[in-house]
Amino acid sequence: MMCQVPSSKFQVPGLRVGSGIPGLQNLEPGTWNVELRREAGFTLLELLISMTILALIFMAILGAIRVGSKSWESGELRAEENQRTRTLFDTLARELTMLYPLRIQAQDTDKDVIVFRGKSTSLEFATLPQSYGAAPFSHMIRIVGYSVGPDRGLISTESYPLVGPATAFATLEG
Repeated sequence: MMCQVPSSKFQVPGLRVGSGIPGLQNLEPGTWNVELRREAGFTLLELLISMTILALIFMAILGAIRVGSKSWESGELRAEENQRTRTLFDTLARELTMLYPLRIQAQDTDKDVIVFRGKSTSLEFATLPQSYGAAPFSHMIRIVGYSVGPDRGLISTESYPLVGPATAFATLEG
């Protein structure tokens, strides 16, 4: 089936009639081949298949991004936990190197004892003054306590025995 179409409407730049494209060899200028028009576009099925393939590719990419972001987040949490542990060990090591043999009077007897107490879940000892800090008592000898709580993890306490009564070491129990 051939129909007449003005040649100015359907001209393709750089394409000549009879240039080796099937269906265009024997066309006269100004005519339109209906068979060529059917082969020029995409069918709905081809579009659906290509859209499905693109959707699967995007889902795979988004899944990879999601896995990457979760691993990044878990790495950040692990690094933060390691930093807290390192800070704790550094603080504990610094305080143990500043251990001071402070002697206080025991509550029940008149004997002097060195302030150092260790149990399976706690440790208390006297240390030298901090070399930093603007706290009012940062220049005084202090008693540091570390204990492990069942639900709270490691608990650190500190007191200044020279500020209050001489039995301040006994008040660290609570």
